[in-house]
Amino acid sequence: SAFKICFAGYIKPEKEGFDILFEALCLVNKNHKTELYVYGILEDQDRIRMGMLADEYCLRDKVFYKGNIDPDRLQDEFKKYNLLILPRPLNKINMYGFSTKLSEYLVSGIPVLVTDVSDNASYIADGFNGYIIPPGSSSLMAEKILEIIRDYNGQAKMVVENAHQTVREKFDYRLFSSNIMDFFWSKD
Repeated sequence: SAFKICFAGYIKPEKEGFDILFEALCLVNKNHKTELYVYGILEDQDRIRMGMLADEYCLRDKVFYKGNIDPDRLQDEFKKYNLLILPRPLNKINMYGFSTKLSEYLVSGIPVLVTDVSDNASYIADGFNGYIIPPGSSSLMAEKILEIIRDYNGQAKMVVENAHQTVREKFDYRLFSSNIMDFFWSKD
């Protein structure tokens, strides 16, 4: 059966690195049937671009746009997939902005593959609580996806458990509120 990858968010093919992802999926599909499911807002010009990329990399029957669904329903939707992906390239937006999607992905119960942009490497240790690769390389992305597929049954459960621990230790809002309280109320 197909290995199912999911992306959820505002769909801007260049900003999100879909050109690199589609090329990687083309490579992966030579070895293992892999599909991509995409959720989010997709404007007409971006829909056209996604179609062109799907044609260029022979992925018309392997990439599925699922629409923009209510964020509250997204966590249930994630459970249909084997891997969640943030394939962002290195650019100014992705270098300095923090991806709010990362915390949503980490609580999903599904392993996560991200590129090493923004603060991703501060939170993701490759093979421990997710997977991380350098940005910009379709061949490295393809290799990593194939490695994830190969080791999935032995690794996915542990990776997800460690991701949940990361969320508790790094993303719990109470951590931030206590830091803010300490800042405002400390006597120094």
